[in-house]
Amino acid sequence: MTLPIHDHDSEYEEYDSIPASPLTTCSSYSTAASALSFTQSQPQPQSATDLALPLEIIELIIDELASPVDKESLRAFSLVSHAFVKRCQTKLFHTIDLGDRCIPGELYYHRFLHVLSQRPNFRSCIRVLRLVDSYVWDTKSDCKWLANEESICDVLDQLPNLENFSLTFNTGKPSWSSLKPCIRHALMKLSARPRIKAFSLGHIHAFPPAHLVTLTSIKHLTLVDLAIPSSALSSNAELDVLLGLGTTAGGIVSGKGHCCVETLSISDPSPATIYALSRIFKTQDQPLLRILKVALPGEARTDLVHSLWEIVKWASGTLTHLEWRTAIRPSTPALRPPPPIDLSILSTLRSLHFVVNFHSSVQPVFTHLISMLQQLQVSSRESFEVLTIECMFLNTAELVACGSDWALLDGVLSGYEVGAGGAVVGNESSASEVKMIRRSSTNGTAIGNVHHANGHHVVHNGNYHHTNGNGHAATNGYDTLSHTNGTHTPDHDNVRFDTHHPHALSSPLSSSVTYRNGVRVPFPSLHTIIFGARIKTVRGLKESARAILQEQLPGCRKRGVRLMFGWEGV
Repeated sequence: MTLPIHDHDSEYEEYDSIPASPLTTCSSYSTAASALSFTQSQPQPQSATDLALPLEIIELIIDELASPVDKESLRAFSLVSHAFVKRCQTKLFHTIDLGDRCIPGELYYHRFLHVLSQRPNFRSCIRVLRLVDSYVWDTKSDCKWLANEESICDVLDQLPNLENFSLTFNTGKPSWSSLKPCIRHALMKLSARPRIKAFSLGHIHAFPPAHLVTLTSIKHLTLVDLAIPSSALSSNAELDVLLGLGTTAGGIVSGKGHCCVETLSISDPSPATIYALSRIFKTQDQPLLRILKVALPGEARTDLVHSLWEIVKWASGTLTHLEWRTAIRPSTPALRPPPPIDLSILSTLRSLHFVVNFHSSVQPVFTHLISMLQQLQVSSRESFEVLTIECMFLNTAELVACGSDWALLDGVLSGYEVGAGGAVVGNESSASEVKMIRRSSTNGTAIGNVHHANGHHVVHNGNYHHTNGNGHAATNGYDTLSHTNGTHTPDHDNVRFDTHHPHALSSPLSSSVTYRNGVRVPFPSLHTIIFGARIKTVRGLKESARAILQEQLPGCRKRGVRLMFGWEGV
């Protein structure tokens, strides 16, 4: 039997990795051919002595062919020579995803078992295993078979090189205790393996809090709708005892040890789960958390938000990437992190991923994104490099209709003011006068003009006073300006911006400002803006959107910021 296998994930898989409809998935399965089932009708591989290129070069070619969207080329290449087979096997069987086809989960799983029994040498090739009860569109299957499938224990023992494991229930939400005892034991034993770098559990309820301690020994942890019993929150002392038992029994973390989690992905979490994680993290001296991905299905409960805030504070000095998602309806926007969560405490953030709903009835559409950028300018303005905007739209006209909103975002990101027709206004240092975009918090009136005269820079409203290249404190106490080789860096900035009005300001944008060619640069290190699309957006609509999006943000493009498109996999 044929077992189609997915390779390792592409960098932007989250945007366009799932086929648009089950029909395309089924048809792709019916046409797939096994690369490793040699029959008399297939061309016989040549021997290694027939190769015209060094084997090292051939292996590099195979690595390039190993695309998750083009398995046929790799399958065909494996038939060219016996010398290619092992390398091709390694790539073809790198990832086993039992949720990538419209096949009932139990049937697909037993096909996988058959392949392993017939070709035991494939076992060492498997690095990623994703077990599911069935594909996401299946409405007829039941999750009970997976909860009772004891052969899973043997399968996990037979995969010595497994590095990434995922168990997800798509057709139900079983409790942890409903899984066979041997399966529960095998899963926790697997999570404690030193080779395991990534571990994911999805849609499991009544998960023991003590097991969370073991899971925090894994570098990349994903928890989707994983709920621990609410009774665990009855008292801190009781929860700490449970977590203490976990640290002792697991042998992973002892006392004030290190938490090994570098990537934490949380989707639809229960308040008890987030609270337990925050308690575990706070016992660690040195956080290693670099990437935090949060997906909330609706309006978050206050206790959940406060627990998330504790995690953000704990990792405020190490986080480099934040992905924030909230539930979106056709006419509602994605919301920024609610108070008390404040991104201004993040001092090392390099990238932000946020969803923007262009169909939202709330205008301007970038309200919540700009609010987050305001906070990041306080402590992460020097480190911030990449912004990913995941676009939600029903038609491309929605992208064009919000032209003033694009100009607003462009000004926040680039420092340029965008005029009519998308023209970038003024801003050259050679001009006798450079107008700095500084507005009051009430009427949006420009309050600062910088005059250049013989190398001396004076702001007449009292915000800046700069002579002879030395910085002097401003009379209003807001700004101190230094000057080095044409770059002006105030230590404080009173620029304010109100996301409810395109010209009103409400909160400090940054504690320091960089100027290039006389123009304020909000994020000096920003070099890439990535536009993504929702998975269900059809490809034709994405391509039409691309032509529109690549013309946006002229100020950023003038700064040399690259505009990229995630659905192309670039």
